[in-house]
Amino acid sequence: MPFLKGKSILESRCRNLENASMKNGLRHGGKDTNSLEVENYTEGDWERGFRHGFGVQSLRNDNNIFNVQYRGEWKNGNPHGYGAWHYPDGSYYLGHWRNGKRHGHGQMWYTDGSFTTAPGSKI
Repeated sequence: MPFLKGKSILESRCRNLENASMKNGLRHGGKDTNSLEVENYTEGDWERGFRHGFGVQSLRNDNNIFNVQYRGEWKNGNPHGYGAWHYPDGSYYLGHWRNGKRHGHGQMWYTDGSFTTAPGSKI
């Protein structure tokens, strides 16, 4: 995917905001992006005004560059299903989510290369 590689790509993606599907005044279906004027950037599917389906959420860092925070499946605005959450220290969790919380099988990877696995249990 071409997101998060540079400001010009983000600007072109954000120009598609006016083409987003709407239902009852809320984002619904289709791909959509948020404005670059905010501190976070989202791209993906929407349903009834919430991220729903596959999507990416990124945060703007001090150098005005967006870094991926979460990439994966969403349900009603929360990580739900399979996805990866990237932490500011460089570690990340790759696994299953339920209602915005790590749940089920997954691995937590640390910056030193080590990891922990939690099959079938909450982490």
